[in-house]
Amino acid sequence: MWGRIANLVIKDLQQFLRDRVLLSFVLIGPTLLLLMLGQGTAAEASHLPMAVVDEDRTSASRQLIVALENLEELDASHYLDDVEEAAQLLDGGRITLAVVIPRGFGAALESPRERASIQLLVDGSNIVAAYAALGAAEGTINDFGQEIIVERGDLPKGG
Repeated sequence: MWGRIANLVIKDLQQFLRDRVLLSFVLIGPTLLLLMLGQGTAAEASHLPMAVVDEDRTSASRQLIVALENLEELDASHYLDDVEEAAQLLDGGRITLAVVIPRGFGAALESPRERASIQLLVDGSNIVAAYAALGAAEGTINDFGQEIIVERGDLPKGG
C-alpha cells in the first residue's frame, strides 16, 4: 500500500515539475483564498454608526449615553425621538445599532424593586459588525448597571 502511495506522489511531483502553470495554480490559488478568507473574518469593527432613542431624558439615561459614546466601537451618529426612525435607519443600513432607553429608566434604577431595561436593535446583515456592536453595548450597559448597584449598596449576598 505504501508503495502505491509513493508511486502516486512521485508521479504528481514529476507532473508539477513539467507543468509550471499547474504548479502555480496549485500553490497560488489556495494561498490567495486563505488570505482573502482571513482578511474578511479578522477585520475588527470600529466606529460603527449607532442611533440613540432616549425616551426617558433623565440624568441616568444621559450618563448611559455618554458611556456608550465613549466606546471606540460605536459612534453615536443619530439622536432620535422615535423608535420607528431607528427602525428605518436600520432597514436602510445607515446604522448598525439602535439603543432605546424607555420612559421610567431612571426611576427604575433608583428603585430596588424595579428592573431597568434597555432595548438594543441590531442590523444583522453584517454579522461581524453586529456582534462587535452588540458586545460593546452590552458590556458597557452591564458595567453601568454594576456601578449603580455598587453606589446603592445592593450587592448580591454570597458573592
